[in-house]
Amino acid sequence: MPTFREDQIVSLVEKSLTVMDRRATLTERILSHTFRTETATEFATHGIARRVADIAYSIGRVFETLPPDLDDIPTSEQRSEATAHIQAVSFNTYGCMDNLARVWVSEYEVRRPNGRELAASEVGLAPKCAIVRASLPQNLQEQLQDMDRWFAHLEEVRHTTAHRIPLYIPPFMIDPENAAQYKDLNEQAYNALSENRLDDYHALIGARDGLRFFRPMIATSVNQGANALFHPQLLADFATVELWIGHILDNLPAADRRE
Repeated sequence: MPTFREDQIVSLVEKSLTVMDRRATLTERILSHTFRTETATEFATHGIARRVADIAYSIGRVFETLPPDLDDIPTSEQRSEATAHIQAVSFNTYGCMDNLARVWVSEYEVRRPNGRELAASEVGLAPKCAIVRASLPQNLQEQLQDMDRWFAHLEEVRHTTAHRIPLYIPPFMIDPENAAQYKDLNEQAYNALSENRLDDYHALIGARDGLRFFRPMIATSVNQGANALFHPQLLADFATVELWIGHILDNLPAADRRE
């Protein structure tokens, strides 16, 4: 049984089909903007624009490889393909937000109260980057405060993937109500195999596997279980990057070149 209702599937697919056109619009806007500094130019054109292209491509590949209306157990190859692209979206989303902050800091020469340059760890839009946040217009500061949970999720995925284990798509799930039956069928099947009752073995394996179902979820820990449906998350991440590219470009200073 599909994870999503029919109307949700239609909405997810329709939104995914808009991503490439939206990516083209964002890229055109970034490349046509005249930045004041070479540093901002590099982070925008070789950072943000390229990351947006990679995000858009990876979203398309995930929707092709594991579509939201998938009703079968995917192969390990399908899951590996999707996992790689989901990780790419996560890293590039994190990178886009970081690059946007670096563009802002460079264009406005944002510094510490004592006039010294910000450390690399202080440049960002996440809650910990208080100096950068405080340099933004008040309405953008308020929007960022509303996004604190999103930043926490983004950082958890990034740090978990970089420092602990890769993201993980469970190959299948079992309804907790069927867990005991699943275990019993599995034990019966391997008892049959050990006794060379191959017909019984295949029948029991078929009954066991019939209790499996797939959910398009991503996990940051094998032990803690899956914690996010990845189709809507991918689209939400792209929309967030899209929104903040607009916010930052709309509020940059006039382009009188300084470098």
